[in-house]
Amino acid sequence: MTADTIISALTLATVVLGGLWAYYRLYKRREHVVRLDFTVDVRFIGVQNDQWLVSLDAHVNNEGLVRHEITKFEIDLRCLLNTDPLVASSDVGGQVVVPHVLLRGSGLPPDWTMTHRARSQDRVLVCLCHSGETSFVLLHGYLDYRNGAHTAELLAAVPTSHQ
Repeated sequence: MTADTIISALTLATVVLGGLWAYYRLYKRREHVVRLDFTVDVRFIGVQNDQWLVSLDAHVNNEGLVRHEITKFEIDLRCLLNTDPLVASSDVGGQVVVPHVLLRGSGLPPDWTMTHRARSQDRVLVCLCHSGETSFVLLHGYLDYRNGAHTAELLAAVPTSHQ
């Protein structure tokens, strides 16, 4: 066997093993699949002049190995007043209608994008005030990225005491 034959055989074996390794990493371990975990949270900080100060938290955790560019990040905070009746929606599978919009907007300036590196976690805080006549709030978050979108919702009761 000549040296050229051995080198050719080693090169072929390396290419085949590299292809098998790439197949294993991408398809068997699904490393190319999006692994974003997106949650929202509402924290009632305190009351001042009969207005609640509320912290709206959005947590984006990239648990995967691929960087993702988020192009759209929106939040929608709605509320039920103490005087509102509970009405089930016929459009959304019988969910309770939360009719009053307290806040609607983007978590990103219009010309920005957020990039989430592999194994990173970010937190966005927004503070606002709302009336003490509110009994429940519904926070809805939406983010859009190149390969898909995620939504997260949280319904929270407004505390009755002003701790």
